[in-house]
Order: sequence, then C-alpha cells, then structure tokens
Amino acid sequence: MSTEAVYLDAVLAPNAPLSRRGFAWVMATFGALSLTAGLAFLQLGFFPILGFFGLDVLLVWLIFQASFRTQRQRTYVRVTADSLDLRHVDGRGRETSAHLPSGFARVEIAEPAPRRPGFIKLAASGKAYSIGKFLTAEERHDFAARLKDALAEARRERF
Repeated sequence: MSTEAVYLDAVLAPNAPLSRRGFAWVMATFGALSLTAGLAFLQLGFFPILGFFGLDVLLVWLIFQASFRTQRQRTYVRVTADSLDLRHVDGRGRETSAHLPSGFARVEIAEPAPRRPGFIKLAASGKAYSIGKFLTAEERHDFAARLKDALAEARRERF
C-alpha cells in the first residue's frame, strides 16, 4: 500500500435534472395526453393520426434515454506529487485514461464559443486533455482553481 500524499481526488459527473421516478411521471403524463388526443382524432375518422402520436411518445422516450446515458459519464481526477491521473468513463462504460507528470501539468479554462461548450484543458509533455464540458461556468472555474492549488502543493512537495 502506497503512503503517497493525495492532493486532490475528485469525481466529475453531470447533474441529473430528472430522476427515474420523475421520468416515469413525465412519460406517463405525455403518453396519456398523446393517447387522448389520438383517440379524439380517431373518433373524427382520422385514424393515421393515432400512430403519429405514438411516434411522438417514442421519440421523447429515446431522447430521454440518450440523456440518461450521458448522465452516467464520470471523470476521475487524482493529483499526487508524482502525477496527475485522469480517467474518463463514458455513458456506455468505455474507459480512457491519461497519466501526466504533476510537475509539468498546466490547467487552462477554455471559455464556451458558438457550438462548443467550455471545458478545462489539462496539458503536459505536448499532450492535452479536456474535461468538465458538462460543468457550468462557475463550477468550471471553481474546479480549475482547486486543481491548480492541488498541483501547486504537489510541486512544492516534489521540488
């Protein structure tokens, strides 16, 4: 077991705007409204409309499923005197990792631009990684400051 000091050990995860229970309520309400409207059109003799209301419910369900998959992603950041370790697990469970020397790691904030979210850029040894695209601007700045402080402490121990 290593006794190396850990200066930062964080997990970044997107905020969950809707719980599974809330999702069930939204889908039940939306499905009931669509069914009611579809049956009203069916009584008027417009039977194909009922299928289109079913497609609307299916489309909303698919969009929510994609959103829930995105919410499962996690980024793990660990700073020690020797290294800055990054590990990202996407919504499908695929994992990528990077190992940067903490003595040379740089932290920058890339502000949002049209069609591009803001993110935190970590760079060292000619390689750069972006993390925290799902964070709000305030969360991004707070985490970047904590990460810079942790790297500064790690450098003080090492050098």
